[in-house]
Amino acid sequence: MLNREQILQALTRLAAILEARGVQGEVYLVGGAAMALAYDARRATRDVAAVFAPKQAVHEAAQVVAEELNLPDNWLNDAVKLYLRGEDPEPLQPLDLPGLRVLVASPRYLLALKLLASRREDEQDIRTLLKLLRIQSVDEALEILLRVYPERQIQPKTRFMLEEIFGDWHEESTD
Repeated sequence: MLNREQILQALTRLAAILEARGVQGEVYLVGGAAMALAYDARRATRDVAAVFAPKQAVHEAAQVVAEELNLPDNWLNDAVKLYLRGEDPEPLQPLDLPGLRVLVASPRYLLALKLLASRREDEQDIRTLLKLLRIQSVDEALEILLRVYPERQIQPKTRFMLEEIFGDWHEESTD
């Protein structure tokens, strides 16, 4: 698992390698790495899910980082690109290093992505983002999701998870 400090170390080293090669890269983080860097410093993740450019140069530099820092070969991977829709209108920029500009998904975009998946392993991230955004209802959360993804892609489990989360919060507030 990669914690916030390890992610920062890997990205900083990636930037140095790219700069030494005369390349200016850009990485847009989503998933657990985005949570760890921008929203929940205690969060750890298996990998750094991102889209990046220039793809080949960043990928090659990431392989060097993996060897140097003893990270898995796929510590930086772009498998998430299949699930990203449209532009994130408000990405955060936690790092702007020589050789690498690092962007993080906005809380709204990241919430939409995590709600689309609605995996149990994402529930704590969903709770964190709902609180950060001060979302007060299931419908308000679904509205954010529908701004990014068409309704046909949204599974019933998403509503069930949200109802469970808001039900828990309601119980906590009445105790």
